[in-house]
Amino acid sequence: GAAIPAAYASEGPEPLAPASGPARPTAPDAGVPEVDISPPPGPGNVSEAQGDGLPPGIDLGAPQAPLGPFLDEVRYGLSWLLTMQDESGGAYHKLTPTAFADLQIMPEEDTSERFFAAVSSAATASLVAAAAQGARVFAHADPALAGACKRAADRGQAWLDAHPEEQAPRQGPFTTGTYAGTSSPRYVDSIRLWALAERWESFGDAGAFRAFEKLLQTFPEKGVNCTELPRSPKARFEEGSVFPNCTVQLVFDWTTQGNFGVIRYLTSQRQLPWGADGNLRRQTANALSAAAGALARISRDHPYGRTMGKYYGWGINGNVARQTMLLHAANLVAARGLGGRVSPAAQQARRRAAGLGLAHLLGANDFGRSYVTGVGFGPPQNPHHRPSMAEKRPWPYLLVGGPWPAATDWVDDKLSFETNEVAINWQGALVYALAMWLPEEPGEPAVSSPADSLRADGQVREER
Repeated sequence: GAAIPAAYASEGPEPLAPASGPARPTAPDAGVPEVDISPPPGPGNVSEAQGDGLPPGIDLGAPQAPLGPFLDEVRYGLSWLLTMQDESGGAYHKLTPTAFADLQIMPEEDTSERFFAAVSSAATASLVAAAAQGARVFAHADPALAGACKRAADRGQAWLDAHPEEQAPRQGPFTTGTYAGTSSPRYVDSIRLWALAERWESFGDAGAFRAFEKLLQTFPEKGVNCTELPRSPKARFEEGSVFPNCTVQLVFDWTTQGNFGVIRYLTSQRQLPWGADGNLRRQTANALSAAAGALARISRDHPYGRTMGKYYGWGINGNVARQTMLLHAANLVAARGLGGRVSPAAQQARRRAAGLGLAHLLGANDFGRSYVTGVGFGPPQNPHHRPSMAEKRPWPYLLVGGPWPAATDWVDDKLSFETNEVAINWQGALVYALAMWLPEEPGEPAVSSPADSLRADGQVREER
């Protein structure tokens, strides 16, 4: 481990030795922000697109489990994440050098000193959520890891309970991105919400469930239309307009993680504890249904069926992919009789919108090009991705951030981090967007391709 620079020593804890081996970067940024790596286990961990954690017919304990290589990556990420917890149970906000390293070298060749940013509420809540889910997913496949995740989730929650006030990330001299969530007024609360929902689902923690309900009731904001997209950012480096305080967010990423908690709450496999607020559950299901209906309408009215309509912002492609979670979850919840009566046609419209969102990422867009390296027509050749830059070839299957602030503002340039970088939270969303099209029963064919709704020019066919 390296000593913390004098300029930062008064702001953070004493350093711990980093995890052995090179840090596997989650984004082109120098260093690894924990709030960025934690969301993927939510939308991407073993593709929980089937609603119960795994595609049917898959036994993670089987010697030839088909998700083995993918689980190895998830295992690696979770194992690293656990090293970010300090002795108090809090989690360091980021592991980073003080400045960006050379873009042209492989991660394992980057020998620059790294430092731990101080413990923060956001990082701790992120760790609790991811660790709690990891404990559930790996319970049979890797009991040792599941146990470590359980202990980490317990220690992290104890830290959060002892620090109800927000402990913001203090990042001293670091110039490698703050990841402070300033575009959302309920940034930390949204992650706490997710963490509590995962603790209930994984451990049956009734106290966590009650705390979840109490926190969830504070989210609806009077006078705000939560079924409208926010105003697109105009300035080149602007984070975007402040997102409203909604139970269900139409646009969500690492700055607004409450949707992960809401979806877990509504799709929980557990019997609700005594005293659960049935009205709150119905209201939340209605909010999810309204959000899904709004996305379906936005998709219907857009020439390419894009669920984000004319909204563009940093990492917008990740948001398009992630909206499939809302659309898919709304149908899962409707199948449980929650969210009001939803007609078969409305459910099909949600599936169609999710499919067209994926089609948009694969070429049904203003460029007529795929935004995923190595896939489709004219995919990105120069992603802002350090291994790709170092090897002078695009690594395959990476989703780039996409155009903003307008539909045509995308540059396939390795230096365009604003539009052509990659990030694990976007990649996890893409995994979910693909996994939701898996067959629902073993041996069944996959659902029809989203491209079936497109004309030869990539725009949406008129429905008759």
